[in-house]
Amino acid sequence: MFSLPFEHKHEKVIAVADIASDSAGACIALVRDDEPATIICAERSSLSYGEKSPEQTESGILSLLEEASTKVMSVYSKLSTARAPVPVSSVHAIIHTPLVTSQTSRATTSFEREEPITKDIIANLAQSSMSAEKKQNKPRLFEAGVASIELNGYRTGRPVGKNAHSVSVATLTSECEPDLRTKITESLRKSFGLQNPELHSDTRALLHAIHMNPLHTNRHLIVDVSGDSTNCIVIHKDTAAEHISVPEGTRTILRRVTGKGMPEETLSLLRMAARDACSTPACEQLNASLARVETDLVKIFGEAFGKLMSERRLPNDLVLIVAPDFAPWMSNFFSRIDFGQFTVTTRQFAIRTLSPADLGASVAAHSSPKVDAWFTLGTALAGAQEQST
Repeated sequence: MFSLPFEHKHEKVIAVADIASDSAGACIALVRDDEPATIICAERSSLSYGEKSPEQTESGILSLLEEASTKVMSVYSKLSTARAPVPVSSVHAIIHTPLVTSQTSRATTSFEREEPITKDIIANLAQSSMSAEKKQNKPRLFEAGVASIELNGYRTGRPVGKNAHSVSVATLTSECEPDLRTKITESLRKSFGLQNPELHSDTRALLHAIHMNPLHTNRHLIVDVSGDSTNCIVIHKDTAAEHISVPEGTRTILRRVTGKGMPEETLSLLRMAARDACSTPACEQLNASLARVETDLVKIFGEAFGKLMSERRLPNDLVLIVAPDFAPWMSNFFSRIDFGQFTVTTRQFAIRTLSPADLGASVAAHSSPKVDAWFTLGTALAGAQEQST
């Protein structure tokens, strides 16, 4: 037990939910002006590894969301011994691919000489960038906004009033089934007692984090591996230049490796292998299964990378986001397999596995293993929005 550090003015306690196709979680965070957010506690629950229909998966995810949200609120309520905890003032939720689909688009204008940039110029470019999506008026559309603004080819957070001879506005739009959004919203209202949870796409959280905390150069490939899919995004100047979702993730890979065996046993062996502590006959069988599965994965990801480089070759820098149990093997897979035919230098990928510590400028480091990269990404986005209000 300890007393929470609620001593500063202009601070808020927020809840951040994280909803993927194989798990759901929630964390409580403290947000202060001009300081990194602090995650106070976090809880996540995952689906079992058995085969499920889409209806069973959706029902299971919603149940896990309620379970994790209720548990994290219970933990939070017990943390402060000095006084009653500060109430949660807002709720944000990050929804992952393939539950959402996102895309970015860009509109640019140039002037004969440098001109002062006005709000109207920015608004008109944003409108032009999103016009196709707005004309369709799809009920699935739930997120639409400016992702980045460039003046004379350089990104700026405060363009109005500055002079430039070219302006470029990138926008992000995201879609999700209305029924699923309604169920997520109702679950969050029930768990946190707040009426208007804010829903965001995983792509928006990624773009925000890259803008606030550059992970590499201004061009790199993000490979975000969830349970049933992998989100591959080429980042060019802080914008998602190309984007593809691969229907293969940690759960499907584990089923491929396990075959008719027990997924939990295979996962345990993977953990042992990551510590170089796997030398039994079962470990030899695991290595043989991994080698067999790698052949399929090379084809699957090779086809995806081929589609991503339709306009230009891929960056060599690859940022990997994946569950810790799979991180050593998947990092080794993407660095060891020769995907050089797709990269700009024709060399293999240089891998960096994203960890919560990489986002320390936005979210203070947390030693709990329950605080994963996606809790940190979601809190970084939510915290920035709360600080601006």
